[in-house]
Amino acid sequence: MQTVPGAYDAERARLEAVPLADRDTTWLRERVLLDVAYRQRPREVLEQLRTLRSELAAEAYAEVQASVDTLLAGETVTIHGYNPRLDDLEVDQWQRLVALGEQLERRGFTWFVTSGTLLGIVRHGGFVPTDDDLDIAVLLDASDDATAAKAWLAARADLADLLRKQEHERGAEFELDGPTIDLFPAWISADDRLHVWPWCRGEAPGSALLPLAHLAVGGVTVPAPADPGALLAVNYGPSWETPDPLFAFDWPRAHQRFAGWKAGLPSG
Repeated sequence: MQTVPGAYDAERARLEAVPLADRDTTWLRERVLLDVAYRQRPREVLEQLRTLRSELAAEAYAEVQASVDTLLAGETVTIHGYNPRLDDLEVDQWQRLVALGEQLERRGFTWFVTSGTLLGIVRHGGFVPTDDDLDIAVLLDASDDATAAKAWLAARADLADLLRKQEHERGAEFELDGPTIDLFPAWISADDRLHVWPWCRGEAPGSALLPLAHLAVGGVTVPAPADPGALLAVNYGPSWETPDPLFAFDWPRAHQRFAGWKAGLPSG
């Protein structure tokens, strides 16, 4: 599909003019490929790909995915948008991550890889092929939601010179050249349960995190949970070892489960 300047709006209008009753999987496939070709509406693309996967036979969906991959041409589509794949970049992202970790350690923070970055190391021996950012967490000196909220705000203040300004205080991103490195808070409650915003709410004991392990990847070693498999199962479900490029995290549920912690943060 050629990306002719000015053609997207006309093609989009043509598709939108199709009556709802006639919008079958062929129509949906065309809409997905149009958006991918012009790098439009990434969240909708992911939702529509999930619909196609559920409604098409495996072989038919594989053809759709192959067409999407061809159009992406080394990029990936995620909820963040269309970005270069981490495993296709010239700059060594593992060296970059370790350099940031050294800064955190000099400031007294205990950090570890989490979520997609941990999944990539354990399952792929590198990055998840469709990933476009890196995920790490810091272990807070806290034993309940209230102290965790205060400790997280203090950590953000200590790292203010490195972090991007955000409209809310639940997460943090480093203001660095290159792909985004996300930072998340973690703490172990008084009853020895692990909490990691936004995916672990006491489903694992503190021993699943500590003492930290060190995993070798890309010529470096990075700190990681003591039991990566147990935490990946919490984060991605029991089938975490099977790749799912359309995995969708349940954010509404996360906000509900962490309401107690969020109550200690500024509203926003």
